[in-house]
Parts: sequence; structure tokens; C-alpha cells
Amino acid sequence: MGRKLRHMLMLLLIILKQPNMPEAESSCGPCSSCNLQSSNLTSIPQHLSTRIFSLDLKFNAITTLSQSQMKILSRYKHMTYVNFAENRISTIHCCFPNLPLLEVLYLMNNQITGLPPGILSNLPKLKFLYLSSNKLAEIQLGTFSDLPKLQSLKLNCNKIRTIQSGAFTNLPLLKMLYLNDNRILNLESGSFSDFPKLQLLWLDHNKISNIQSGAFSNLPNLTRLDLRKNQISFLPPSIYSIFSSISVVIVFRNHWQCDCRMLPFRLRMTGSHPFEKQILCVQPATFSGKLLKDIEPENLTCKDKTTPTTPVDTKASATTPKMSTSFSFGNTESKETLGSSFATCVS
Repeated sequence: MGRKLRHMLMLLLIILKQPNMPEAESSCGPCSSCNLQSSNLTSIPQHLSTRIFSLDLKFNAITTLSQSQMKILSRYKHMTYVNFAENRISTIHCCFPNLPLLEVLYLMNNQITGLPPGILSNLPKLKFLYLSSNKLAEIQLGTFSDLPKLQSLKLNCNKIRTIQSGAFTNLPLLKMLYLNDNRILNLESGSFSDFPKLQLLWLDHNKISNIQSGAFSNLPNLTRLDLRKNQISFLPPSIYSIFSSISVVIVFRNHWQCDCRMLPFRLRMTGSHPFEKQILCVQPATFSGKLLKDIEPENLTCKDKTTPTTPVDTKASATTPKMSTSFSFGNTESKETLGSSFATCVS
């Protein structure tokens, strides 16, 4: 009799079990943290408790966040944390739904190529947004706007070439912005302005050759600006006062042209700021390997004053002076591999 009872109980469990629901999915109870990592999911589960506060979908096979997927996501309005990292997402349609409590959103290590403006407008409490290691090529006007609680934004290790003026607006609490290891060419006026709380800005390991006056403005709390390993050849003189107000400015490993175009900047140099010791001339050949601060202003001339301000050929390594990998940033000594964004991009 006991054996028959066991069989009946097993049959009853099979009947009651919801169809097509993974075991991990069924374990996500109300008011819980739901971990569905590595579950071979191709879409957002729709049978979870609507009261879960955390959803981890890392290491799955989701390829798109369509409107129907966003509708499913909108069921979980109590969530404070969502992780889509390490999937195969290439496209995000429309906007994230109204998730009034969401604070952390992971989208790193996917294949996202673009973000429509306003995509995050329904996330009023978002604090941390991770979009590193995707395939983003452009930041459009209004893409990252009106996020009143955002504190950290990671866009490093993408393919970003262009940042439109106004791409980052109304981010009153933003403290950290990672844009290193991209393909950014120019910094337009207004690219980074009116960030009252911004402390750390990483722009290293890009292809920046031109920084316009007004690219950095009204950044009263900025303490670290990293521009190392770009293709900057000269700077507008107005940048000097901005650099002087920042505790740590890193500008070594650029392609400095020590000629008449750097004269206005050189005339402002006092020798009292650590970044002045990092501007090592690449061109012209007569000043190759010398620090700009050590060259007398009257010697900064241009043979042809109509010469366009084109960046130096980065392949011309024969004329590029060898540099020490150790530089002094204020009162601390930092190796070239330290003190940056601590990010490694996988190609």
C-alpha cells in the first residue's frame, strides 16, 4: 500500500508542475533574489513571481530585447537589480519599461550596436549602468539624459567614434564616467559640461586628436581626468586653466606637436602642475623627446603657418621618442598600467 501511495504522490507532483518551467525558475519565490545564470534561456521568463527584487540572467542566450520582452519585464516592478551581462543581445527595441525601483542594470559583454534616445527614461532611480564591452559606435543626443539618480556609467570597451554634444545631459549625481578604450576622434564643445558631481572621467586609449574649447566646462568636483594614449597634438589655451583645477590629469603618450600651435598653451605654463611634466614632444624632430615646459616660447614656431592641424601618423614610430612608463601624478607615483580605468577589453 505504501508503494502505491508513493506512486500516486509522484503522479500528482507531475500533474501540478507547470509545463516548460526550468527548475531554477520555479525556485524564484516571492520577495526573493532570482538567480537564473547559465540556464540556456533565450528570453525573459514570464512565470516568475511579480514580487522578485533581483533578476540575474547572466550567461544565457538572449539575443534581443524586443517590445514583447520589455512587456514581460514590466511585470517585475519591485526589482532593484537586473543583470543581462554575457548574453548575445544585439538589439534593444524602444525603451525599458517603467521600473520605478530599479537601481542597477548590467548590459555588459553583449553585442549591442545602438541605443535609441530615451531608452532609459522610465528608470527614475537608476544609479549604476554598465554597458561596457559592446559594439556601440555613437552616443546620440539625449541617449543619457534625465537620469536624476545615476552615479556611475560604464561605456568603456566599445567602438564609439562620436559623442554628440548633448548626449549627456541632466545627470546631477553622476560621479564616474568611463569612456576609455573606444575610438573617439574629437571632443566637441559641450561634450562634458554641467556635471556638478562628476569626480572621475576616463577617456584614455581612444583616438582623440582634437579637443575644442568648451569640451570640459562646469565640472567643479572633477578630481581625475585621464587622456593618456590618444592622438592629441595640441591643446587650446583655455584648457590650461581647466587642467590646473583638477587634482590628477594624465596626458602622457600623446603625439604632441611642439610648434606655434602650442605656443598659447606654453605661455600659460608655470611648471607647478604635474601634467606639465607629461607633455613630451614628438614633432618637430628638433624637439623630439623634450618636454614642452623646457622649450623657450620664442622657439615654438611653424615653418608654414597655413599647415593644417592634422594628427601625427601613429605608425611613424621611428620619430616617436621612447618614454618612461613611470610618471608622477601629484604626490603619488603611478605606473602606466595603474590608476586608469582598470578595464581590459577583449577583442
